[in-house]
Amino acid sequence: MEIIAGTVDSFSAGVLLDMARYRHQVFVEKLGWKLDTRGGSNSTSSIGKIRSI
Repeated sequence: MEIIAGTVDSFSAGVLLDMARYRHQVFVEKLGWKLDTRGGSNSTSSIGKIRSI
């Protein structure tokens, strides 16, 4: 597990995308939450799996 901290302005676009994918994986895929998502991720239009952390 990798823990990172900071403000949204301090993260690269890639890190923000990875966080969105991780949230989708946890809350939608694992916990079954019904969230309004776009393109398979809760804050991006990209579809993909999070890389290993």
